[in-house]
Amino acid sequence: DFALIFFPILYFARKKADFQKELGFHSNGFLVDAKNTLILFFTLIAFSLITSIITSAAGQNDLEKVSNSVDKIRNTAPLALAYFLVVRVAAEEVFFRGFLVKKLGIAGSSVVFGLAHFFYGSVAEVIGAMILGAILAVAFNENKSIYPNIAAHFFYNLVFLAVLF
Repeated sequence: DFALIFFPILYFARKKADFQKELGFHSNGFLVDAKNTLILFFTLIAFSLITSIITSAAGQNDLEKVSNSVDKIRNTAPLALAYFLVVRVAAEEVFFRGFLVKKLGIAGSSVVFGLAHFFYGSVAEVIGAMILGAILAVAFNENKSIYPNIAAHFFYNLVFLAVLF
């Protein structure tokens, strides 16, 4: 997570670029950011449900593997879940959207984001992460701000955990 945040900062600092601007650390105002967060959050939920229905119909919904992994974390290191909700979400948004979208585009960053979720061993998780990564990338490009992405991603993961438990 440290590398996900600081690699892009060091990259832009080395190029003498304004890393805050480059990575989207810019607010469009509280109300606009809040509206963009809500729209993005509900879009993520909707596409997550659609993806789940499609992978179930195709016989590929193996999200119980994700549930098992999260349950192991909850039982062995419950504070790690809070860490993943706050630090990991911010780190992923900075790296995958703030940095990789500019380097690899929406499709490239989304594929890498999906593959980063491979460790769960779930095909549905990888596919879902690619799709949700694309939605987050499009939103980042449109909003030019990382803040709605971080907030929507946080709330999405929070809802996912609430459903699991």
